[in-house]
Order: sequence, then C-alpha cells, then structure tokens
Amino acid sequence: MIAMNQRYKYSIIFLMLIIPLLGVAQIKKGDYFFENYEYGYALMAYEFAYNEQLIQNPLVARKIAVTHRMLGNMKESMVWYKKALNKDDSSAIDMLYFAEALKYEGEYDEAIKWYRKYNLRIPDDRRAAYQLENPEFLKDFYKDSADYKIKSLRVNTPNQEFGITKCNSKYLISYVGVANPELGEKYNRKAREQDMYLDVYSFSRTSDNELVLEDWVDGGVNSKFHDGPVSFSKATGELFITRNNVEKGKPVLDQNGKVNLKLYVSKLDGGIFGRVEELPINSDDFSNAHPAISPDGNTLYFASNRDGGFGETDIYSITRVDGKWSTPVNLGTVINTEGEECFPYVSEDGVLYFSSTGHAGAGGLDIFKSVMKSHSWMRPTNMGFPINSRKDDFGPCLDPGNESGYVCSNRADNGSIQDDIYYFQFNPTISIRVKVRASGGLSFLDGSIARIYDDDANLLFESKVDVDGAFDFSLIPDKCRYRVEITNSQEFSKEVHTIEYCDNRLTLYETGVIELVELEYLAQGTILNKLDMTPVKGFIASLYNAKTGELAKTIETGKDGKMQFNLLSETDYKLVVMKEGWFARSGVFTTKGMAPGIIDIDRYVNLLFEEIVMEKSIVIDDIYYDYNKFVVREDAKTELDNLVKMMEDNPTVKIELRSHTDARGSAKFNLALSDKRAKAAAEYIVSKGVKDCRIFGKGYGESVLRNGCVNDKVCSEEEHEQNRRTEFEVLGF
Repeated sequence: MIAMNQRYKYSIIFLMLIIPLLGVAQIKKGDYFFENYEYGYALMAYEFAYNEQLIQNPLVARKIAVTHRMLGNMKESMVWYKKALNKDDSSAIDMLYFAEALKYEGEYDEAIKWYRKYNLRIPDDRRAAYQLENPEFLKDFYKDSADYKIKSLRVNTPNQEFGITKCNSKYLISYVGVANPELGEKYNRKAREQDMYLDVYSFSRTSDNELVLEDWVDGGVNSKFHDGPVSFSKATGELFITRNNVEKGKPVLDQNGKVNLKLYVSKLDGGIFGRVEELPINSDDFSNAHPAISPDGNTLYFASNRDGGFGETDIYSITRVDGKWSTPVNLGTVINTEGEECFPYVSEDGVLYFSSTGHAGAGGLDIFKSVMKSHSWMRPTNMGFPINSRKDDFGPCLDPGNESGYVCSNRADNGSIQDDIYYFQFNPTISIRVKVRASGGLSFLDGSIARIYDDDANLLFESKVDVDGAFDFSLIPDKCRYRVEITNSQEFSKEVHTIEYCDNRLTLYETGVIELVELEYLAQGTILNKLDMTPVKGFIASLYNAKTGELAKTIETGKDGKMQFNLLSETDYKLVVMKEGWFARSGVFTTKGMAPGIIDIDRYVNLLFEEIVMEKSIVIDDIYYDYNKFVVREDAKTELDNLVKMMEDNPTVKIELRSHTDARGSAKFNLALSDKRAKAAAEYIVSKGVKDCRIFGKGYGESVLRNGCVNDKVCSEEEHEQNRRTEFEVLGF
C-alpha cells in the first residue's frame, strides 16, 4: 500500500511537471499557425492550452484575443481582451483593441473609457484622439438615420459578395462560389474552391434596385486564385483588378511567408476583357489592393501597406501622364491614420470615399468622404448610420448625386461574418413648425392656414392650426427653396417665410411665432432692383387719396424693400414711389367693390426700379416704322404712352429721343428719314402734355445697327425691322 501511494504521488508530480510543458508546446504550435495566417488552427491550439492545460496567464489570453480579432470575431475578442487586461494592463495596444471590440459590439460608453486610457499612454495616436474629440459623436452619427432606407439584396448568399463597380450598363461584383449553377459547368469550381476563391461576375440591375446574376466575366479577368475587388473606367474601357501575387500558377511568398496582393489592368475590347497586365507599382514585398479609378480614367486610388505609410494600410494615388503611371503618392495624414484605410471610391463629381478604422466611427470599418479644395483633402466626414454600422462597412458604388447606391457590409445579425451587398437611398425630410397669433395679442389665432409651395409655386401642403395655434408637419424636399405662406382669412395680413434648403441637411425649420396684422384692407409689395432682383432700401412711397389728393401715408423702405399700407373701403388711391437718382413710378388702384383683403401693389405699379444713368441708351421696345415711312404706327403708340407716363412720374427728367434706320438706301437719305421719325415720336409725346423743352428728337440713320444687316448682305424683313428702332437717353434730371 505504501508503495502504491508513493507511485501515485510521483505520478502527480510528473503530471504537474509535464502539463505545463505540453501547454507551452501548444502555445508554440499556435504561434506557428498564427504566423502562417492559419488563424483557425492557431485559435484551437491557444484555447486548448488555456482551457485544457490551464495555462491561464494574460499572455495566452492576449493571443486568443488577437486571433479572434484577426478572424473578425469581435465579440469573442472583447471577452478575451478583458481577461488579459484584468490580469495585466501593461500593453497599451490591448487597450486600443479592447476599445475597438467594445465599440464594435455597441458598448460605446465603456469603449470611450478605454480609448481615454490608451490616449493617456499613447497621446500621439489619432485613433483614440479622434474618438475622444467629440463626446457627442454618436448623436451626430445617428441624426440622419430616419432619412435613409437600406436593404439587403436577394442576391446575397452565405458566402462573400463585395467589391461592386459599375461597368457600362452592368455591375461587376467579386463573388465566392456560384449562385446560379444553370449558367453552365464552366462556372462551377470544385466544391472546395467555391468556398475559397473570389471570381468576378456580371450582374444586371432591376427596377427595384436588386442585382441579378447574369454571367461569369469572360476573358482575362478571372484566374485560379482571388480576383477582385475591381474598378471600371468608362472613360478608357479599362478594368483595374486586385489579384494574388501568382507566377506560373503558383503563389509567390514574401519574406514572411505571406502571399501579397497586386494590381492589374485589363482592356475591354469588343465586349470581352483582354489579357491582364501588371501595373508598374507592384512588389513581392507588400500589397497593393482595392483600386478606384477617377471619372476621367487618369488617377488611380488604392490601398497599400508599403513602407513609409502612417498605419496598417494607407490610401495612395497614381496619375497617368502621356500613357505612363507616376510614382505612388500617399494621400497624407488628413486621410490616413495609424489604423487601416482601404477601399477607396471616387464618385462622378470627384468626391473621395474610403473606409477606415482610424477615424471616429461606430465600430469596425466605417465609410468616410472627403472633398479636395485648393489641392488639399478636407477633413473626412463619417457617412453616419445606416450607411455605417458597428460592423465593417466599405466598398460603396454610388448613383449620380451620391444619395443612393450600394455598399458592402458584414452587419448581418445572423452570426455570419461574411460580407454582403446592401442598397441604400437617402430620402431627406424636413419638419416645419409654426405658431400664429394676432399682432399685439397673446392668444393664438383659430382658423389660420399654412401653405407650403416649392420654388415652382406648386402647392405641396396645406394645414389648419391645431388647438395651440401651431403647425407641425414634414415633407420630403426635392427642390432648393420653399415658401411657407401663413394666412387667416381676408381680415388679416399674409406672412411669407422662405426656407433655403439647397445642400444643407436642414431637418427642422422653426419660424417662431408669426404675428398676423388684423386689417380691413391691406396693400403690400416689395421694391426690387431690376438689374439683380434684390430689395432696395430708401425708396419713399407716398399714398394719396386719388380723388381729393390728400396724403394718406408715407413710408420709407428698409433693407427688405417692403411697403405696406392699411386702406379704407370704397376709396381710390394713387401711389407715388421715388428715390433720388432712380426713376420714379406711380399707379392707381381702388378698394371700391372689393371685400377686405390684400392688394398686391405690383398689379398696379411696376415695382422693378432702375437707377438713372446719364447718356445710357434705353431701347423702347416695339417702336418700329414702316419702310421709308416716318409716321408713328398704331402699334408703337402704346410704348410711347409708357414713355409719357415715365416723364409724368419724373417731371425733371430731360431726354433725347433717338431714331435709327436699317441700311437699305443711301446713308444721307436714312439720316434724314431717321431724324423725321425721331421728331415725329417727340411730337407725339408733346401732344400728350409733356413740355417740348424736356424732349428732343434726333435721327442717327444707319450709323448704329443692331445686327450685321449692311447694304451688301441679304437679310429678312424682320432683321431689317430690328434696326428701325427708337431709343432714349437721359440728358438731365
């Protein structure tokens, strides 16, 4: 019995000695698989050492966390980083990766704590700094979410689909496996290869924005290994392709035993892509991937982990000059961070989109956009939810206008980490909020009505106030400018507010409290500069009783150019509007026979005013003469009457009336004829009561033609008639 107990004791001691050794062997085995990118086998070895052989130290926990991170298992990575940090927080990078895993799983408050800890350790790393600089980032991230519609496509499978590009009328996608075996045997890889390698397939787009698999891309695009993602240039017919570094059908390994990626190009010829050619920027020692060609086909953006970058992968560009590609240029620290920047895309209007783990995001890869101004890229903007999610989002392909299109993501909450394609559309809404009350009162007005018009004067919405005297409604804007009109029967003034929507994502417009002026009759209008249609201040508007000549009211326009008069019923009015240095105008209107309400002054007085410019020729439209005649035609008298009205409104103005002929006949004859015409027109104006000392008629013959109808040129009668015209210039005022 004693001997047996001793053997048992020695066995226990032996096991206590041998188990750690076995555990160390498992860890080394895991390291071997990890270094050879066999992450699944590495994870098995690490977990066996931790769970079965009880090597439960922070080093092994960290290895398991990193391996899960490389496999995209962020939830599991989060759990193991927590275990590692609970026992040993000496590794700052663990804090960063733990924060990223927390963010990926939606634990934002906890993630911010660990970003802050990492930032204290490594203050120069912008990955944490960008997350911390805006504590309200997530509010901005979700603010436009209600305006987006996004859906997963029916073409998605349990395998990978990503890397979408527009190719003329079709779409090209990098696809693992075959979704439609009916396409034929040539599209069926061996069963094992279907789950391993990407090929490029062609898809058509349906009316509901689904994508339908049509064909495997023939020609030189697809190979035995990975092909894609790709980018097509409509301008040049070239397809730029990401491929494994392969020579003679075999992978080429770098010094670390890794197969890098290279960029290739194939030309579309007769509907078939030709043999691929390698771009001169490639190397066996690093990867170039994710091509994105500019709309003109002469600038190629791509991701690379080459030496000299700022992070894990950076965005670079090359340009083509005289058929040759330039040396790659790093897009700089505005775009690139210490993290991963990849999957660039350039829209039709030159906006750069890319994915990043380094800029402030919601988790995983987020899509950002940047525009170039003065040869510099602007600070990138996160595209927000739901374009981005807490998972990986990348590879956009946008429709014209950039407010709809396709994105790639592994956001599906079905336990899969495979990439799928989603269609999104931005349908912005704007909420409009108004409250109405009578001017000088405290209570809100019952019965008030709000109407919204678009920039083409189309009525979009009409509503009565609620019990609190308020309007609150939404619309989907498709114009740049909208008008909100508030009325309350004809007994109150009408108020108008303009909403400048344009490119601003305005989600709420509040007019504040609108006060309507109670009235019996109200005349209103806005004085505008005829030259640029802007309001003019400083005009004196005087309202007279047209029958008695008594002055009713005088106002001076402010910077809004508006004028408004309360009126009496059954009364004729005359309005005189003037400003020094400008042509004055007058007009009459009446309230006789009218119900109380608003009178638009511009129905009776032209409110487009001009400054008086000395010796500036002003054409009087439609003052024409018959051939070789100088008698004022009946159709010209209406325009001359308008000139009479102008001179009555501006009693100090003196003008020269100028008459011109066409080029037919002798110059001497035409000069005499035009002089007779000018004097005839001046006599007509004098006959209407204008003093003859204020108007002078003079002919200029054919010396100032409006077109090229000279003597030796054949012209139509209408063209000759354009030269037989009358103008006036102000000589003094």
